[in-house]
Amino acid sequence: MPASASLPASGPPAPALVTWAAPGPSGGNTYNRELVAALRERGVRVEVRAVPGRWPEPTAEDRAALAAALDAPVTLADAIVACAAPEQVGAAVAAGRTVAVLLHMLPSAEVGLPTAERERRARAERAALQAASAVVCPSAVAAADVARRHGVAAR
Repeated sequence: MPASASLPASGPPAPALVTWAAPGPSGGNTYNRELVAALRERGVRVEVRAVPGRWPEPTAEDRAALAAALDAPVTLADAIVACAAPEQVGAAVAAGRTVAVLLHMLPSAEVGLPTAERERRARAERAALQAASAVVCPSAVAAADVARRHGVAAR
């Protein structure tokens, strides 16, 4: 940026972190809370939007709540919600919003899933990850798994 240029006084828009309103603690939501705290410590404004629902097996009402939560200009959406709603992710991106999926683990990789459910989740997550603006993985192992299973480059 040239020395004479400046950011608007209000600064860039606050990113939204969309996660699920889990009934109890989860590893993913614990990570998300720590991420938000670290960003805020560095002066980044972050708006947390917890969507209720039966994630990763949402109802139509749950998907509608996610669509509403994806209305921020920049959103980091937890994979448990984003991967279960590829149409909503795609619609937000098509509307000009940036939607990055924060992927700790692929929902289809959950241990003990019946084959049909694993395949259904894999189809949905592939569509959601391909529709997203970006995929962010907190580990090289998760990034490699996304690339291997879905051909999507993660950061």
